[in-house]
Amino acid sequence: MTDLYETIVAETPFEANIIAEERYGKNYEVVKTDTVKEKTFWGYKEMVRITVRPFINHFNSHMNQNNYSLQNHSTPNQLDSLSHYSDNNSLKETQSSYEPRQVSVPINVAKNNYRKAQSKLRMSIDGIHDIQEENVETKSEKITNNKDYSELRDDLLESINELRNGRKKDRTIAGEIKNNSITSRKLEELQEKIELLTATVSKMAQNSNNFLKENQLPQGLYDVEKELQDIETPQEIIKELFRDLRLNCDKETLCKSKDTYNAIHSLIKNKLSISSEFEIKKSSAPQVIVLMGPTGVGKTTTIAKLAAKFCFNTEKPIKACFLNIDFYKLGAKDQLQKYADIFQIPLEDISSIASLDYFLNKHKDDDLIIVDTAGRSQYAHEDLEELKAYVSRIPNATKYLTVSSTSKYSDLKEIVASFGRIGFDHIILTKTDETKTIGPAVGMLLKSNKSLAYITHGQAVPEDYRIADFDFFEEKIFHSLQNFNNHRQVL
Repeated sequence: MTDLYETIVAETPFEANIIAEERYGKNYEVVKTDTVKEKTFWGYKEMVRITVRPFINHFNSHMNQNNYSLQNHSTPNQLDSLSHYSDNNSLKETQSSYEPRQVSVPINVAKNNYRKAQSKLRMSIDGIHDIQEENVETKSEKITNNKDYSELRDDLLESINELRNGRKKDRTIAGEIKNNSITSRKLEELQEKIELLTATVSKMAQNSNNFLKENQLPQGLYDVEKELQDIETPQEIIKELFRDLRLNCDKETLCKSKDTYNAIHSLIKNKLSISSEFEIKKSSAPQVIVLMGPTGVGKTTTIAKLAAKFCFNTEKPIKACFLNIDFYKLGAKDQLQKYADIFQIPLEDISSIASLDYFLNKHKDDDLIIVDTAGRSQYAHEDLEELKAYVSRIPNATKYLTVSSTSKYSDLKEIVASFGRIGFDHIILTKTDETKTIGPAVGMLLKSNKSLAYITHGQAVPEDYRIADFDFFEEKIFHSLQNFNNHRQVL
């Protein structure tokens, strides 16, 4: 007697084993496990298929209850070979009528019976054809003589009915299993997932509400933040200012726009450092002004504006000179020479440390020496080291870092950090006429803790510059805020 096999398809190995246990209890063993793709409502889905071998005693009992013979039961490989028979359409129809496909042992037996009956019928028909052609000695004739054609036809019909009934029974059993076990289990899992998802969404919503409550700005801070953002004040600077406001102001103040405006006005005014104006004092050694900074920020024009202030002072005439260390920029000497001619002061070109020492000594009796340097990128570390070597040789120097108000906040921070390695005392802010967003420059001044000395706002010499004061920021920062608060008061 050959071994008996059954294939069971389910979504998981666990579910497949449940189906096997419902059929055979513990009287079976799994001989093969693989995966197949089954068509479902949502498309093709990967399923688990197990091949089981029921134990003989249990299987005999099962077969006797259903009046089936065990003589010619198929193995799994034999079962797969049945797909080419004439009932192929019926097989396909059965496979698509329910999920997952369950192949029962009675169907295997019915298929074998059907195949035998069909084969015998075909041989009988061939025998009739042979007789009609008078081929009396054929094998088909012997079969026709042994069994009547009508009996073979009846056997075939009986086999077909047997096969159909077996499939119907198997489909009913599979449907009951699916409805009673797999489907109900899936519904329970789905219900658990829905409950978990609901709880998660509820928790996220609660956390979001708590976050908004904790981080929601009072009305005053909200209005001031909007205005500071309009002038592109860096967010990190706004956060630092608001942190100080919360430490020094009560909630009632921060809820009123006008009170918050007054508080932020006082805070920025206290934090911004403004240097006193440079003054020439009589001394045994000349006073020195050194301007440095990136390329294109207007150092040479700014030098001319400062020189005009001191050289055209008829009340206190001074003796001054220009030193030019800008031997990189084409035309720099020509531009500075024009200003030197206007102010009637000498211009000396510096090409080495030795020449610098020479000309400093040459003009040791002057009242003022103004030094123009080559523009260096904040990322050119070798050039900055070279500049540092020159600047460090100049005694009694007041060093100014010249920056453009049109630069980005991130660039301004890099400029301050890079030139800070050389060392500078004050900042000159240029090109303020070329931007309405003064926020990045304000952030740089607050972050650097360096004082602002001069502000330039055009190309005209000597008119377009001013000594730094807070009135400039009143106009650039707080003018829109003041108008905003006046508008709210009218409403």
